[in-house]
Amino acid sequence: MSSEPLFAFDRKLSWDGLLTLLGGFLALFGIWWQVRHADAGLKQQLQAEKDARVGERDERKRAVSTAILFEIDRFYRYYVKNLLKDLSSTEQAYPALESPGPAPFPVYATNCGQIGGLDSVLAGAIVDFYASAQRHAFRLCDYAERYSRGEQRTTFGIQPSLISSIRSGGESLILLAYIACAYLCTYTGIPFTTAKVDVALGQGMSEAELLTAQTAIENFRARVRRDRG
Repeated sequence: MSSEPLFAFDRKLSWDGLLTLLGGFLALFGIWWQVRHADAGLKQQLQAEKDARVGERDERKRAVSTAILFEIDRFYRYYVKNLLKDLSSTEQAYPALESPGPAPFPVYATNCGQIGGLDSVLAGAIVDFYASAQRHAFRLCDYAERYSRGEQRTTFGIQPSLISSIRSGGESLILLAYIACAYLCTYTGIPFTTAKVDVALGQGMSEAELLTAQTAIENFRARVRRDRG
């Protein structure tokens, strides 16, 4: 009986086998590279889409903030600054005052749901102004309606306290409008100057109020710089 095994294993790798093995490795490497490249491309695409969404959201916030800025400044100009000027320059007990109408804040009314998405300090300043401004506007509308009916000439007509409330309401809005507009200018990048917003003049504010406002504004500017890196 022969002593040689029935099967013999040749440990020598032929050139064909070597090339086949190398081709397999190259194929596996190619697949790995494609998967890795595709994964990196997907991550870049997702990051780009995320950045685009963040950019669009920030642009919407700035657009809303800019519109609110000019709405506040317009209300201040006509129904605070000019109003107080008219009241101080007339000797009439019941002067004719302009009414802001039943819907004086269309921008805020349309976008109030987005205020919460702004910086919390900025949102607080905006809400503080509009809360007081709405009461002021209501008093003005009430007065203008009574005036148009001639109630100032009747025994039970316009009460003197209404004029006093309108005056004090307008005076209290100066500081609120000043701070809100300064914050909005900082947030939107619009210069807080009288060339852009009328309230920047600070007319009718005491030195103590100006100091308080300037301190608050500097703190907010530092906050924005810190948040934006």
